[in-house]
Amino acid sequence: MASNLPYGSALHQLGGLHLSKPDTAIIFGLAVFSVVTLLLYVTRHQIQKRLPAWLKPFAQETPESVKGRSWNFWTLSLTVICLLGLLLSITSVVIHSRNLLYVFETVSWLIAALITTFDRPRKTPKLLLLLYALFLAAYLTIYGIYFLGKNYDGILDPLRLSRTALVILAILAIGNMPLRDPAWDASLIGNRHIPPSYEFRSPEDNLTLFQFWSLTWVYPLAKLARGREITVEDVWQLPFEFQHTRLYMAFRELEGQLLSRLAEANGLDIFIATTLAIVEKVSEVSNIRLTSKLYDSLDKGDPSEAALWCVVMLTIDTMRQIVKTSSGWYARKAYERSRGEAFIALFGKLLTRAVAGSESAEKDPITADSPPGALEEPGSRLSRFFSRFRGGKKAKATKVDTSNQSASNAKVINLVRGDTYEISQRFWEFSKVVSQPIKVIFTVYYLIDIMGWSSCLGFGLMLLFLTFNSFLVRLLIKLERQRAAYSDRRAQAVSHFVEASRPLKLNGWTSSWSSRIMKFRDLEMRKRLQISTVSAAISTVNVLGGAMYPLASISLYTLTLGQGLPNDVIWPSLQLFNHLEASVKEAFDLISAYFKAMVPVERVNKYMAEPDRDEEPDANASSDFELTSASFSRPLMDQLVLRDLTVRFTTGLSVIRGKVGSGKSSLLLAMLNEMEHRSGHFSRPNEPIAYGQQLPWLQSKTIKENIVFHEKFDADRYQQVIHACALGSDLAILYKGDQTKLEEGGIGLSGGQKARVALARAVYSQCRILLLDDPLAALDHDTASTIVRRFLCGPLAQGRTIVMVTHRDDLVLRHADQVVDIIDGQAHVLSEEELQEELRHPLHSNSAHDNTQPQGATLDEPAVVSTEAKQEPEEPSKTGSIPLSIYLKYMVAGGWYLWVSLAIFYGFSRFCDIARAQLLEAWGNESANTSNIVLGGYWGLPNPSNHPKTWLYVLGGISGAQIVSFAVAQLLLAQISVNAARGLFAIAIDKVSKASFRYHDTTPTGQLKNRLIADMGMVDGGILAPLESFIYSFIALVLSLIAIMSHQPVLVIILILVALLFVYFFRIYVPISRSLRRMEMRYLTPIIANIGVMQDGLVTIRALRVEGRFQDKHLSAVDDFQKQDHFFWSMAFWLDFRLGMSSSITRTFLILFMVWHGTPASAIGFVLTQTTVAMAAVQLLCDRFAALQLDAVSLERVDALNHIPEEPSGDIEPPEDWPRPCDNVRFETMSFKYADNLPSVLKEVTFEIPGGSTCAVLGRTGSGKSTIANALLATQAPSGGRVTIGSIDLSQINRTSLRNRVTFIQQDPTLFPGTLRDNIDPEGKFTDDECNNAIHRVLGDEWNLYSQIDAGGKNLSQGQRQLVGIGRAVLRRSGLVILDEATASIDRGTAARVQRILREELSKSTVITIAHRLEAVEDANWCLRLDHGIVQSCGPAKDLTLAGGEHGESGEESQ
Repeated sequence: MASNLPYGSALHQLGGLHLSKPDTAIIFGLAVFSVVTLLLYVTRHQIQKRLPAWLKPFAQETPESVKGRSWNFWTLSLTVICLLGLLLSITSVVIHSRNLLYVFETVSWLIAALITTFDRPRKTPKLLLLLYALFLAAYLTIYGIYFLGKNYDGILDPLRLSRTALVILAILAIGNMPLRDPAWDASLIGNRHIPPSYEFRSPEDNLTLFQFWSLTWVYPLAKLARGREITVEDVWQLPFEFQHTRLYMAFRELEGQLLSRLAEANGLDIFIATTLAIVEKVSEVSNIRLTSKLYDSLDKGDPSEAALWCVVMLTIDTMRQIVKTSSGWYARKAYERSRGEAFIALFGKLLTRAVAGSESAEKDPITADSPPGALEEPGSRLSRFFSRFRGGKKAKATKVDTSNQSASNAKVINLVRGDTYEISQRFWEFSKVVSQPIKVIFTVYYLIDIMGWSSCLGFGLMLLFLTFNSFLVRLLIKLERQRAAYSDRRAQAVSHFVEASRPLKLNGWTSSWSSRIMKFRDLEMRKRLQISTVSAAISTVNVLGGAMYPLASISLYTLTLGQGLPNDVIWPSLQLFNHLEASVKEAFDLISAYFKAMVPVERVNKYMAEPDRDEEPDANASSDFELTSASFSRPLMDQLVLRDLTVRFTTGLSVIRGKVGSGKSSLLLAMLNEMEHRSGHFSRPNEPIAYGQQLPWLQSKTIKENIVFHEKFDADRYQQVIHACALGSDLAILYKGDQTKLEEGGIGLSGGQKARVALARAVYSQCRILLLDDPLAALDHDTASTIVRRFLCGPLAQGRTIVMVTHRDDLVLRHADQVVDIIDGQAHVLSEEELQEELRHPLHSNSAHDNTQPQGATLDEPAVVSTEAKQEPEEPSKTGSIPLSIYLKYMVAGGWYLWVSLAIFYGFSRFCDIARAQLLEAWGNESANTSNIVLGGYWGLPNPSNHPKTWLYVLGGISGAQIVSFAVAQLLLAQISVNAARGLFAIAIDKVSKASFRYHDTTPTGQLKNRLIADMGMVDGGILAPLESFIYSFIALVLSLIAIMSHQPVLVIILILVALLFVYFFRIYVPISRSLRRMEMRYLTPIIANIGVMQDGLVTIRALRVEGRFQDKHLSAVDDFQKQDHFFWSMAFWLDFRLGMSSSITRTFLILFMVWHGTPASAIGFVLTQTTVAMAAVQLLCDRFAALQLDAVSLERVDALNHIPEEPSGDIEPPEDWPRPCDNVRFETMSFKYADNLPSVLKEVTFEIPGGSTCAVLGRTGSGKSTIANALLATQAPSGGRVTIGSIDLSQINRTSLRNRVTFIQQDPTLFPGTLRDNIDPEGKFTDDECNNAIHRVLGDEWNLYSQIDAGGKNLSQGQRQLVGIGRAVLRRSGLVILDEATASIDRGTAARVQRILREELSKSTVITIAHRLEAVEDANWCLRLDHGIVQSCGPAKDLTLAGGEHGESGEESQ
């Protein structure tokens, strides 16, 4: 060959060594790239300075001090290698002095030596790695050219072989160097020599490059999980750059909208991931292009060349897998950090926004798109309630502007659990969004290179199908936006259902509320079915395109161009068309997902754009509260609540009083800067303020932790506070004293005890200013008097500014330094003369001589302080694999016949795919003119060279059958998804609605919300994809194995061995991943619970200025949640790397085996295609099984709701007129306990309350008064004896019927978002006139049916909420009415009017009243006195006014 080339060409013969033109180009190119690398090294600092902010490292670890550069083993090794390489290259220059080519190579080695000498790398030198990788690629390419040209002398050149060995040694050395500077402290970083523990950071903070690529660092955790179920203590901390405290500190410095801040914080990771993803995708299709060389060499009968191409393809596959793993890791890093940053931002907004989740504003943003009356039934008020709840309005109602309405608690949970995931998912997928279109471009180029311009017909069809799909995607986005709105309302209804579970059961409303939830669920499921149908249409169009692209191109190639189908054309083209179909589909899906992501982006931006609470500048700060002609409105509202206030609050006790709804609590909120200051002058102290809100806010911690809160523990002060708040006797009753842990919302304490613990927190604080909102309302007379004497008149109040709202002015007025009356939003400060005149009233005169000391209120010894425990996620999760029964329940819910039909249609679709491949094999065999062609043609078809149309018709028919079967399967899948989601959700709601009261008391609402909202979201769609893929992969595997056995039966043995290897990998992967996923779902509960805690106690938290403490608590919770997810995906990358490498090696071995056996190229193409399918199916089977084990954790958690304890339903249906006024209430030796493991609260009590009487229930704290109400409502079956109303035993009666017939009004009535008519009659049983009459009688003429109520009645005062509850009693007029402190927060005048109304409206009812204030029971004609669960007396009431001092204390008992 050399003799035919002229001298001076690029071919040189020097000492027997031939250098060809490609050699010269490669070495020259290497020199150019080396110079570029040197320039990058020299200018690296200038380049870094000029990079945009999004390309700079974010929250990166930096050393505390930078030491001078020093040499280590790796530095020395690289120096020796580069110097030896330089010496060898100089030797080549000397030997071949006339050839400048070797000078270029010497330049490259000189640059490597310079960079090594100046940089003296101690950690992985990325530029040197790039340079040596270029060296290796150049040398291997030259060797490949020599091999193809049979130039074996060039391959055996000792100098070049030596330099190649040095390059490999350099890469090995760099691969074993640490990525982190070894001079930095690594004592807190885990490693393989230390068992995994939460005390150490993740080992990935200190890895070598090879460890990073192969992910061997995560194996110790997997090894531990194979022996036992791991716990959270076994899991490392997150890596430095993933820890949320550090992310928070850096992220809060960024400016702009949330999305732009997320992009800036994660831009570098996205850029790296995208760059690597492009390399990976191009390598993937380039490898397919090389298969044409393989088939060509086989057709030419050159097995050595075929073997070379196999090795080249394996090399590229190895590099591709490394790049894929790295790209995936950086993309995942962007996802995790962006999700954590979004969590932080949303929670931070929760701390600063103006309105704490008013939920009456949950209007449907797509009402116009909803069909009118979708939920309505003619004549049904309940249906109209549903309609109004979802956003519908009556004709007479004015339209509400929702533009500035705030997100509800449920919506915030949805934002955290759903929308942030959607946004972060787009960060994860951004690399694919860029790389997939580039892959499409390269695929198109290679197709044109192989088939010529005939392949362009397929591209034209592709554009046509993409255009059609774009219209479907627009429809999909519209439907998704509607579904999100329905999902929000369903989540909101579920949230109320869980939060108000006890009141709903006590009033017998669970069934109607469950029906309401299911109606919302049906709307959501209709949208899901529509979305699934449109998605099925998109998938079918994509499959149609995938079949039409090659069919159209083959038709043009064979008919118009008159070409045959040689193996080096048909098989690479088919693979490229398959990749083109998959890439276009994935790119289309990704782009569609980005458009769909506009919905969560809009929702998050809307939430983040909500106005923040106004922060008063320090210039307005003063030592006292000063208001001059000041007016205030509620946040986001224009109507003034407080007008023209002129008042000053200084050191001492200021008492605020007024009628219900006059604005007393609003004044305290205004002083805390929680109201909008509209006009006038207002200044406030710039310091923490202790605030005791009207409804006591307690955390799920011990009593001591609730009192001490954020302050340091001071034993003496703590003892004084316990004494001042009269908590000594209460702590003595409790088994663990102040170490008693409270359930959510303070369950475990009575109403009076909750109020005093909340008061104790405010008193214990070091704050100079205390704002107390009616702290005495829930207390009996003597306990309240004791607190006034010990606290307000004691040393703990000295020098403090105390502003107290109260209706108990008879106790505090004499001690007040200032009294302010609030009258319709205006303030009147009583003069000294007015105050003295009022104090001369007999009511206040009597209170002055009240020195009664409550029994048991002695000073207790202080308990040992307990350290604050870390927030528990929820109850421990199950261990081991997910049982088969869980999957079967899901499949049964979806419909067995649908699953069987799905398998049949998927099987037929796969059969058609194999039949098409066999047809193309026969065609390729004929084109190659081999001797294996069957006489008479394949399937009896004529010779394809002469009759190509017939073959094309058959090919088109097979493709058409595949498309139809796939389309039917997709529609079946859509129906299965909706059936299963609807059925399982209905069962879960039904089980929760029937759960026992004890279950609701002891189960955190965050846990139930997590399962009914978050886990159910996985059931809605997440679990179906892996289950469907598992079935399809199993079918594909079986049919592919049958096809392979028909050609090369021995290959099945190889595939079985590979399958066993895959199973081995998955036996390592599944246990650890399942444990991590279970813990991940458990540790999502604290994040959701924190939202609820923040919503309820936000004002208290902001007043004390401890937002940072709760922010830290949230950051810790996010860390605990995210680390489970982080290591789960690290294990996924570990598995993917091993499966990918195993698949590449197996494919290479199979090809070499078939080449060695002399298998024809057409048969190799067919077997290789089916083997690829079979291996992918095995991998997918393992992967989907693992995914099922992981995603089914949510299914398992939802299924756990089927096993919660149910309360007995009762068999007896009472008569329509039961209970009648003449029905006596009888307790016969009845004992009552709240749980089997708790002591009895009522102990064999026997008494009778006459029918039609008004009975006052009196007794001390813990005496058992409220337990009487619980027994009458059958919240728990008596542990002994029985309770009857009339002749009916309550243990046998239907519980719902009982609670529908008995009206129970408690101190804090539960209100729902909607109108007043919806709240007073939630089930729609009464006419509008009856409701209107009850409203006007109790609340007054200014209220009407359509007065808006926020969730929980947040836009009402506590007294107004109690009036709504009393309105329910007046409306229902039940035969038995139980009032438990129903007027505690109502002023005396209003309370007297209410008592008169109750006497008139309930004259024919039996009324049982539990109260602290004597005026609430002064009309009673029957009296029951309890003490420690035993009846002291029961009989006609005699002068309760005199008895009040002795027996009136009636805090509710501890449960």
